[in-house]
Order: sequence, then structure tokens, then C-alpha cells
Amino acid sequence: MTHGLIFQDEADAISYWSTREWKKWAVHIVAGPARKPTFKRTTYVRARSAQAALAVARRDTFPPAPRSASFDARLAGPSELGCVTMPSGPHRLENPTPTPNLHARFARLCEQP
Repeated sequence: MTHGLIFQDEADAISYWSTREWKKWAVHIVAGPARKPTFKRTTYVRARSAQAALAVARRDTFPPAPRSASFDARLAGPSELGCVTMPSGPHRLENPTPTPNLHARFARLCEQP
């Protein structure tokens, strides 16, 4: 599905995945009427191309999609993959609070039967 608008998440996905051989694709699977689909799912697939991602999604979707289902692949964006925006500049933890005796507590937990 091609449309004229490119949102920021899509632009970030295109720029990020353009330099990588293996990409993460979001494959949308929809079956039934457009207003109220009877089957709707998004599967995330790792593949080299959109065609390969579609083939993997068709093969590995469980439970299987209806025969009339349409498959649409697009590059997965950073927000879908759990990425968060970091402020620019040096990233230093202010006033770090170390956990006292962390190694001793871990050793005690490992020794318990």
C-alpha cells in the first residue's frame, strides 16, 4: 500500500533500515470487509526484502490467516520496536545511587537451596 504522506516514524524507519541488510518488517494481515474485518493482525518479521517478509508471514502466521486475507509489508518504526527519544548532549547519570553489597546479596541468593 503506497500513500503520499510519510509520518516521522516512517521516515525514521526508512533512514535507519536503509543501511542494513536484514530489516525488521511489520506485516499487516487483514481479511473480511473493510469496515469490520473478521481477521486483523500485525506480525513482525526479520527479512531482507518486503517480498521475503510477506512470504515468511504467510508461512508462519498461526492460526493461519483466511485465504482471502491481504498482506501488506512496511518497515517497522522505532516506536513499534520500543525505542524512546533521548535528550541530546552527554548522557551522565546525576548522583548515581549504587546498591550496597549487591554482589554479596547475589552470592547469598545463589547459595540458598
